[in-house]
Amino acid sequence: MTIHHSKRLVRVLAAAAMCVALATPTAFAAETPDLNALSDIAAATVPQHMGIGKVKVRDVKTDDNTVTIDLSENYGDVPFTHESVARLKADMKAALGPDAAGKEVKLLIAGNDIDKYFADFERGYKRSHAPFVTPLDMSRHYRKALDGNIVAVWPSHGWYFEPYLNRWEWQRARMFQTVEDMYTHSYMIPFIMPMLENAGAYVWDARERDTHDYGVVVDNDGGHAQSGYAEHNGKQSWKAGEQAGFAYKQAAYRDFENPFATGTYRQAKTVTEAKKASTATWDVDMEQAGNYAIYISYKSLPSSATDALYTVRSLAGDQQFHVDQTMGGGVWVYLGTFQLAKGMNKGVMRNTWARKASTTSMWAAGSIPGSTWARAISCSGRDFPTKCIAPAVASTTMWTTIAAVASG
Repeated sequence: MTIHHSKRLVRVLAAAAMCVALATPTAFAAETPDLNALSDIAAATVPQHMGIGKVKVRDVKTDDNTVTIDLSENYGDVPFTHESVARLKADMKAALGPDAAGKEVKLLIAGNDIDKYFADFERGYKRSHAPFVTPLDMSRHYRKALDGNIVAVWPSHGWYFEPYLNRWEWQRARMFQTVEDMYTHSYMIPFIMPMLENAGAYVWDARERDTHDYGVVVDNDGGHAQSGYAEHNGKQSWKAGEQAGFAYKQAAYRDFENPFATGTYRQAKTVTEAKKASTATWDVDMEQAGNYAIYISYKSLPSSATDALYTVRSLAGDQQFHVDQTMGGGVWVYLGTFQLAKGMNKGVMRNTWARKASTTSMWAAGSIPGSTWARAISCSGRDFPTKCIAPAVASTTMWTTIAAVASG
């Protein structure tokens, strides 16, 4: 009997030892981590102005080599850096004490590795593409900062036609005596975009930046456009392009009607001698004097010039620009805002001089747009729906200011 009970006791002790052994490999042996203390460490890294709610540590797991800490999803809104994450890992590791000694700390956000929130880039990154629109006035050309970069901006929503209510209206509701469609525009156009441009960037505004209610288009195809277009042939003559270009043939455009696919464009080979260059000019007759945005349009082809020379002639004098016409074809390309007189203005001149000969210089249209012109295929004018025009695709046209275009 004694021997029998002894064997049973040995088996019970052995089973208990196995249970202890199975219970300890994947958890901290000493004590359970204090999730509240770890949450406080993470919360301390959140900027005070951020209203993202309480940051929490959801779970902590450990194995022989790693401590994995899972943070709540709202921590993904924190503007952390590689350095701040490294400090957070060190603070978490110190709070865990001896149980985390010698182990790597891995941070998750709602189950996703925090390293996935970083976009890798070389610190010595340099812009690989050529500049798009470059002012040739050296006092306005910046060698550092945002020089040559393209910044796309969409200030807000806008005025549109609501077919279900059969009326024009703002896209956003009125609130506190203003509306988002106008409020953000009130500081994007006069302040934010000029700041970016003053730092050297070319700013592409998805909405019309000119607030006039009057606009002009100058185009070689005539129609509803002014006819102030003229050519002068040098060594290489202007000729008609083989594909579709811009034409302002309708007073109003409906969805999917594209004026840049209903007309023509002109093209000529570039030359390296300025005296032998051909020119195209867009003169505009303005009903009102003022500061107007000037746009150009052209056709983009593989052989297009990367330094197409444009000269805007305004009351402030001549201002020249190089335009890379391998990109931006088939839309209105903003050159700047210029002061124009009432009556006939010389407007814009396109010159076929280039640093490299035999590339194709092209133009489609010039434009001086006002708020009555829609720069989308859907007409979005406010009180003047019959005056809307869709975006230009390449032709000789001009908008509310003066624009000369050469495509190629």
